[in-house]
Amino acid sequence: MKGQHTPGNIDRRPGPRTGDEPDRGRSRAARTTLRVVLVLVGLVGAALLFVLVRDLVAFDDAVRHPRDGFSDWQCASRSGTCDP
Repeated sequence: MKGQHTPGNIDRRPGPRTGDEPDRGRSRAARTTLRVVLVLVGLVGAALLFVLVRDLVAFDDAVRHPRDGFSDWQCASRSGTCDP
């Protein structure tokens, strides 16, 4: 057989198909919706990453250059760095 399929193959039968073909409009809408959701998740992830990096830089700056001396959260409990 040269590239032909058996007549019993239901997917290759010529003529109109009844009910076994997926709805192209619905599948395209689902793909578009999925793409929009993935883009929104990516944007939320990028925004979250930006906020975390910004806060980490601010925290590092607060540790390296304390304003008005050390605050309670920067003091070690028994190091004597914050004792009066």
